[in-house]
Amino acid sequence: MKKVLLPLFLISFLVAHTQTSEICKIIEYEAKSAKLKPRNLKSAPQTAAYDVIFYSLDISVDPTFRYVKGSVSTHFVVSDSSLSDLVFDLSSSLTVDSVIYRDSSIGFNRLVSNTVSIQLPNAIFRGIIDSVKVFYQGIPRNISGVNPFTTAINSNRDTVLWTLSEPYGAQEWWPCKNSLTDKADSIEIIVSTPQRYRVASHGNLLAIDSLSGIARYHYKTSYPIVSYLVAIAVAKYNYFEEYLNVGTDSILMQYFLYRNNSFGASSSGMEEFMQFFDSLLGPYPYIKEKYGHADFTFGGGIEHQTMSFMGNNGGELKAHELIHQWFGNKVTCGSWKDLWLNEGFATYLTALTYEFDVVHSKNFYQAYLAGMQGACFNYPSGSVYRRDTSSVASLFNPLVYQKGGFALHMIRWTIKDSAFFAGMRNFLNDSSLAFGFAKTPQLQAHFESSSGQNLDEFFKDWVYGKGFPRMDSYWSQNGSQFELIINQNQSDTSVSYFDIELPYRLLGPNLDTIVVVNPSFSGEKFTLTINQTINSIELDPDNWVLNQNGIITNLKEESIESHIKIYPNPAKNSLSIEVPDQIQVEEVRIFDLTGSLVKESGSIKNINISNLQKGVYFIELKSVNEIYRKRLIKN
Repeated sequence: MKKVLLPLFLISFLVAHTQTSEICKIIEYEAKSAKLKPRNLKSAPQTAAYDVIFYSLDISVDPTFRYVKGSVSTHFVVSDSSLSDLVFDLSSSLTVDSVIYRDSSIGFNRLVSNTVSIQLPNAIFRGIIDSVKVFYQGIPRNISGVNPFTTAINSNRDTVLWTLSEPYGAQEWWPCKNSLTDKADSIEIIVSTPQRYRVASHGNLLAIDSLSGIARYHYKTSYPIVSYLVAIAVAKYNYFEEYLNVGTDSILMQYFLYRNNSFGASSSGMEEFMQFFDSLLGPYPYIKEKYGHADFTFGGGIEHQTMSFMGNNGGELKAHELIHQWFGNKVTCGSWKDLWLNEGFATYLTALTYEFDVVHSKNFYQAYLAGMQGACFNYPSGSVYRRDTSSVASLFNPLVYQKGGFALHMIRWTIKDSAFFAGMRNFLNDSSLAFGFAKTPQLQAHFESSSGQNLDEFFKDWVYGKGFPRMDSYWSQNGSQFELIINQNQSDTSVSYFDIELPYRLLGPNLDTIVVVNPSFSGEKFTLTINQTINSIELDPDNWVLNQNGIITNLKEESIESHIKIYPNPAKNSLSIEVPDQIQVEEVRIFDLTGSLVKESGSIKNINISNLQKGVYFIELKSVNEIYRKRLIKN
């Protein structure tokens, strides 16, 4: 077999492209899963009058038919001063047959879209615990993207059924309190289905009863759970289980797999991932119950509590959904504006499986980080914190995933490893947050506590602020005196200056070292004593800072660059470049103002630019030892 050796830079590009593609697919599929109309983006305000203690879902489904029928019993405690009308979120496409309260049928109305309002015979008061049972049925409505209640045919030509409710889809198939303010303390899910199918769901499987060709699966989880994470999957599954060894304990791992999947493929790497995250984040949150994978007809995955639904066996997807059992399930974002607390951690901690050589090779860690950065550069005016939650596109995009993950990476750079990992664990173990909800200020508080640093400026710039910086570096050396001037330009005017320490690599005949400077304004000058000769410098060689690298210029060589001529400039259809004899140009690249590469050429003569839009561009000339940059105006 003939061996083909690829240049290192090409290998790095291909790896970065592969890693970026995998996380981008996760985002794409999760975005599709969330496509509900803006009018459904909030729970009915009346649901704030009570807190859910316990749900009991008892439903009948058949993957052959798109239909759900059954009942939901809700045990609740009144949190308002009094409660006369009990309101649940429920799609108007589903019919309520009756409501039972204290063994009697009572009245209800559907006057407000996507709700059911139950008129209690008498008002009940704060602190009173009560319950109600809603009988309902219907065809869950079709929704653009991925339906919260889906029946389909898989690649084996088997009929399957599954639910996926993030962010607002729970009310499309069961009456609930569909909010990010309340978790049921526990839930049982009873699903009746034709006996040829198996049912996957949360927590412990208490029983399987069979009667007249119908199987009745009874699951219960005793851990708090938010409504969007409640799910079922029904199919002709092959079932496997194993126990994953974690320290002196073990965790039940269940696999509900389609016939074209295998136990080996689905289970590969799971024990290593579980051991790694258990040691990094603290004990697996649901160790008394289980974790599991259930196949579904969807390219990505979803982190249903104790049972992730999986569209493939990719290592990054396995890690991503497992991480969510801590970030997203144990501690859930307290508003969709704070979704990065779920997805940023899942994205960044997946990167750590590369860094620490867990299933994924550490050789590709830098490529993963570079891929995260590249995705961020497509959003020059976007912030991690999502002020606009009225559309799916605003929530499920690289700003939440990659930029959110890179914000965590920069927090780690800023406060260093010990404080970062301690703050992360303290956040998860905070008794006021664990198995509840959190918002961005609470994460900030934990990082400040573990590090002793004030992070107001960091969060203002990198989490709430928009865009990213571009750094231009100018340096010179006179004897042992090294001078460095750093200019910063921001992609969005919402941030006046991105404040963060910057690492520079200095290279010379007998020199390879990192120096760190902390500029506080654009144009700041630093003077350092460096006794060895410096030939070149590199900004942020290990990808710690979200920075669109600008020019790096040796001021003593600037006179050479001044002799590089672009003509014509402005140019319309083509251009040529004139360079001094001592510069041997290997490659010409043209970038737009966002930093996107729009043109490459191996020649400096007659470069065709007719397909470029009018505007300002930067031309980069790469020689053997240096990179030179010039400005171009395209007419």
